Amino acid sequence: MALLRAVVEIEQRIEHSKADLTDRTAEGVVRKHVIDGDCFALGKDEHFGLREDVAAHFNVTPAEVVLVGSGKLGLSVAPGQQYQLFHDESDIDVAVVSASAFESLWNTALDYWDKTRPRWQDHKTFARYLFRGKIYPDHLPPRERFPPRDELDSFFEELTSSGRFGPYPIGTAHVYRSWNHLELYQVGAVRECQQMEERRRRG
Repeated sequence: MALLRAVVEIEQRIEHSKADLTDRTAEGVVRKHVIDGDCFALGKDEHFGLREDVAAHFNVTPAEVVLVGSGKLGLSVAPGQQYQLFHDESDIDVAVVSASAFESLWNTALDYWDKTRPRWQDHKTFARYLFRGKIYPDHLPPRERFPPRDELDSFFEELTSSGRFGPYPIGTAHVYRSWNHLELYQVGAVRECQQMEERRRRG
């Protein structure tokens, strides 16, 4: 019975999301379902508790921490993964939106850049995301050579292993310089979904 309710809830979320894709602008969808709204994967207390723990680590407020991706929505809007459902092996994706956190991590990476040769393998990809106001942790210098990344990855690994937020892996947070930068990234994904729906309607 519980499984049936879960399936019905997911189906309702998909239909609701598709309706909003038609009725709202991409910005409106992001603000309603990503920046605001309940978290699909976690209950209210768990949702706030995770945001609170992440905020304390980054020395920001919980209001500057949001969950994104299928863990937040119940389904994915990421390019190439549209409408894939959240499941037991899915990650919970976290975003921190703070100019101070962004610039602190950027400055440590810049210091590493100035002092280290050769460049790390992903430095060009890191710079491309940086240009769009986003620090993508997977493209920071390797954790064995860059203590700030090791500290970040270890913190999120400990959150996962604590089991306080379910059995789901909690990915290392992406850090955005501003809400505009977060919206820029999310709106692009939502617009692709809207274009998919438009093509389907046209047959």
